Amino acid sequence: MVGYYLEKTFEIIDGLRRAKASYLVGYTTIIAHILDKESKIIETTELSLDLLRSPYKNSIDVSHQRKMDRFMETLNKIKSGSIPPPIIVQLGNRGLKIRDVDLDSIGE
Repeated sequence: MVGYYLEKTFEIIDGLRRAKASYLVGYTTIIAHILDKESKIIETTELSLDLLRSPYKNSIDVSHQRKMDRFMETLNKIKSGSIPPPIIVQLGNRGLKIRDVDLDSIGE
């Protein structure tokens, strides 16, 4: 079934931080729960980070210490070899590629 998803793109519903941290560490894939139109999980599979889009956020807010700590905790866990919990996605192509999502230190 993985081959079916090679030409598709996905919108991240939950897990942008995990996806961005995985990208920064150098991972090329991440485990994802794929939802159908009724928001039910239809499959859990490994997806290329290149297929993911952030439809709701252009950046990750790290403007306050608590928000930076949250992102850094995720990044450090992934750096240490911990596999992040699956992100949640749906088929779609709105938004930015993960590589283009910025870390926003101002909070805009």
